Amino acid sequence: MSNPSISVVIPAYNHEKFIKETIESILNQTFEDFELIIIDDRSTDKTAQLIKEFSDKRIRFYENDENKGIFHNRSLGVNLAKGKYIALLDSDDLMYPNRLQVQYDFLEKNSDTHYCGSLGTLIDDNSVEIGELNKVTGTLNATLLFANQIINPAVMFRRSILEKVGGYENFSPAEDYHYTLKVVFNNLKIVNLNERLVKYRVHSYNTSSNTENLIRAEKSIAHYIHNKIGYPENAFSGEIHVRLIRQQYDDYSFNTYAKYLISLKKYYFQNSIFTESEFHKEIYNQIKKVHLYKKRKKSSLRLKLIKLLYF
Repeated sequence: MSNPSISVVIPAYNHEKFIKETIESILNQTFEDFELIIIDDRSTDKTAQLIKEFSDKRIRFYENDENKGIFHNRSLGVNLAKGKYIALLDSDDLMYPNRLQVQYDFLEKNSDTHYCGSLGTLIDDNSVEIGELNKVTGTLNATLLFANQIINPAVMFRRSILEKVGGYENFSPAEDYHYTLKVVFNNLKIVNLNERLVKYRVHSYNTSSNTENLIRAEKSIAHYIHNKIGYPENAFSGEIHVRLIRQQYDDYSFNTYAKYLISLKKYYFQNSIFTESEFHKEIYNQIKKVHLYKKRKKSSLRLKLIKLLYF
């Protein structure tokens, strides 16, 4: 039997309330040439039992003998994939019926694009739509150094990039952001489609909802970015970068953020998806964002001076 066009990978853990609806959203796709790989991480509820109730031959179900964490499960699922493309989804999220078709068609027609995301819709525990999940659309560049512009359950990428980029690394619960940056620093094109293709569930059990763990992971990501661009990092620069990622500007002055961002200018990384001018433009955009947040007259004068002297 030939390999499927798409491998959908779902790491699952204790989502008995959501898993059935999640699987059904995949099986009801308008695009049918896929396999569905589900890794259950030793759930203590009925998640595994509910998965086993599905008889669709496209489902490949695996159960861990112990709880190993989402990083391990996502990595295992990706390594097991046989499709030309790999689509990600979490066990509490949903796909719109045309999600696989839209991303498959786009990647087939755009051979220079390796990694594809989309916009999303926020839903609650009962799958009621409660808002929009928006990100920057189009070709993504240096903005990814300062914010995760990818909705992980909306990602589809070419399986062939694994040879160059490698697999996921243990940056949980931000392993998705780290992997996107690995794609960036391997000079592979990333595009966010201007369509809502997934429904992202917001509830108290989200893996990324633990703020302390997320900040710890983001500090590791800041260190990774500094290391890749050759920036001489110290603890303070790491703290500043994390606040830029989180868009939290209260702790330091406008001058402190501006000084750090300007210091990044000379550390342009050659082997990346963005040009040096795009890198400098994004640095200035970050300075403007801090300035707008501060809303101070003195900051406005400093912003004009910064642009005159450095950009």
